[in-house]
Amino acid sequence: MASGRRLILVATLVLALLCISAVLQSGTASAQNANPTRDLPDAPVQRGETFDVTITFIAPYDDFNAIGLVDQVPAGWNIQVDKTWCTPNADQANILDNQAGNQSQYVWYGPYSSGESFTALYKVTVPIDAEFDTYQFDGELGYKIASSTRVFKDIGGDSSTDVAAGPPSTTPTPTSTPSQLLRLH
Repeated sequence: MASGRRLILVATLVLALLCISAVLQSGTASAQNANPTRDLPDAPVQRGETFDVTITFIAPYDDFNAIGLVDQVPAGWNIQVDKTWCTPNADQANILDNQAGNQSQYVWYGPYSSGESFTALYKVTVPIDAEFDTYQFDGELGYKIASSTRVFKDIGGDSSTDVAAGPPSTTPTPTSTPSQLLRLH
């Protein structure tokens, strides 16, 4: 009779450990994802203004590779990309112009180690004739872990920016006279 109770007690403990292990593994799996997040200006932007868009993410596992970041900006808005604006530097930087809008694209080949932080930056210029409205950004991050199936994650964080009413933004162009140039030397 005592051995039967021990068997039930051991089976109960094993079952409890299996349940705890499953809960911990599911929590770890959800915590270990790249979590791409976009940061846009907090204040409304002006027509003609150029501003930075920053996207951050973290390598969720070792052998994080074949990383592609695609972010769609409103149609008619100009984009500037430069692989040296990224940390670590991207291996490729592209702009795709299509009917739905413009896309900034960055690629990193990898592999990278778990926990490595990534920052992608690109610049956007609001058209001088943009309507005073709210404009949407939409994108995703694709990657592989070792040679696994490709994973896609939507970019979270900020997804829209407002174009403020008012005159277009102007950036003054500095002018120099020959006498000012001589003083600089």
